[in-house]
Amino acid sequence: SLFKHELNTEIGTENVSSITESVSSLQYNVVDNLAMKVSYRVMYSSDVPADTLKRHTQTTVSMLYSF
Repeated sequence: SLFKHELNTEIGTENVSSITESVSSLQYNVVDNLAMKVSYRVMYSSDVPADTLKRHTQTTVSMLYSF
């Protein structure tokens, strides 16, 4: 099994806005060269238009094959 967590932030110089992204994932081998990966992504933007959410989320389930 492999657990990863990444955190990235971008900060604008002109309007001091920021975008932050957090990605957590868990990958585990099913058999031989086949693995499954589940990840959860959260993206936050400080400067968005009115009536727009500042936070977005995404969940992904993937099958991986290595050769």
